Amino acid sequence: MGKITLLLFVATILLVSCSNTQDIKYTELSDIKIIAHRGLHQSAAPNSIEAIISAMETNVDFIEFDLRMTKDRRLVIAHDENISFISGDTIKICNYTYDELKEKYSIEVVSSKLPELDNIYTLLCNSDKKCVVDLKIWMDTDYLNNVYNTLCKYDRVSKDIFASYSLEALEYLKQLNCDNVVALNISTQTQWNDYIASKDNA
Repeated sequence: MGKITLLLFVATILLVSCSNTQDIKYTELSDIKIIAHRGLHQSAAPNSIEAIISAMETNVDFIEFDLRMTKDRRLVIAHDENISFISGDTIKICNYTYDELKEKYSIEVVSSKLPELDNIYTLLCNSDKKCVVDLKIWMDTDYLNNVYNTLCKYDRVSKDIFASYSLEALEYLKQLNCDNVVALNISTQTQWNDYIASKDNA
């Protein structure tokens, strides 16, 4: 299996959500990368099409977004499994087709706040911006294959990073293509200890 890169958000990578990047100064970590976490959302909803566009207009190194899948296998940008960030409802994205969601909440609202991955990559086709694709559905091979095939479709496999809290999901993606760049999200001491234990037992 190829190398799994540790994406240690606090220690090695700066996440930018609503901060002013002009105020950030580093003198020691010359190779630090700046990531617009869920896009740049000072004046737009996180993970929205507007937040992604705002990030494209800055000097960030990566644009991070979360990825889920609808009932009809459309890949959409969303952190939570439900639609509460649009309407307050707790219905799950995976239980509705994308067209059903647009009919229920309007085309304009869904297209803005729940954009499709295809739309994001169409916007990025003439941009040098790279992405961190945070996988929110873990060991569902249909979902993982769909994500991988979409990145292949837009020639993004060599540019973007697959990120997940699931080491198993990342290992599956490395099996699909050893050139896939993957990053293990670790945000707690327990997760770090579990990862070290898994390496010791390998």
